[in-house]
Amino acid sequence: FPRQTPVEDVPLAIAPFQGRVLVGVGKLLRIYDMGKKKLLRKCENK
Repeated sequence: FPRQTPVEDVPLAIAPFQGRVLVGVGKLLRIYDMGKKKLLRKCENK
């Protein structure tokens, strides 16, 4: 089944970054790591 991670806004940019995922969500830039059922937020820059 597909993994789903809820976010507050539409993800506008997704890119690989050092074995993790870099995601631009609205005005936020976040780094996510893979978990068993969803992506885990590791870092956020406002």
